[in-house]
Amino acid sequence: MCDANVVFKMDDLTGLSENVCRLDDFVRKYGLKVSWGIVGNSLEISDEAYFCWIKEKHVSGQYEFWNHGYTHASEPYEFLGQPEKLQLEHIEKTQTLGLQKLGIVFRVFGAPANKIDENTATALKNVSDIKVWLYGLLDYGVSVFPRYANMEVPVGVPNLSRLQTDWAKLSEEQKKMVVLQ
Repeated sequence: MCDANVVFKMDDLTGLSENVCRLDDFVRKYGLKVSWGIVGNSLEISDEAYFCWIKEKHVSGQYEFWNHGYTHASEPYEFLGQPEKLQLEHIEKTQTLGLQKLGIVFRVFGAPANKIDENTATALKNVSDIKVWLYGLLDYGVSVFPRYANMEVPVGVPNLSRLQTDWAKLSEEQKKMVVLQ
């Protein structure tokens, strides 16, 4: 048996939807800790209930919030294939909004759809507050939590069988820190 640390990586926080509230009930019921990516442009709206909810959850210690890009664009992707300057602008804009609207300095970054390239890595080198890159490229000056196991196959559909298969293949070292999406 190993001592596994599991991070539950939640993506795409843009407001207080019914699904967000249901997940929050589940997190509280089971005393889980989760890490949730905030899409930066969701912080440009005037929604004090949304901001208060994030601040409350952040202070509770059950939630960590992180930079999940600014637009969450998928066609074309927000990061993959985009110029370094644009990628840096999007990361920095979300960092600024997090501090201004929430009083939170995001220390973690994860790209929408995990679509990244060398320009993403170079841009992240220029954001000193980011210390961890979820599913990032190795050797770029920040800690990277790679994807070792997948519990969502296809995307948005929990797949216990796939998770069990992936988990069985992990080394004891890999099990020390696993990020599950």
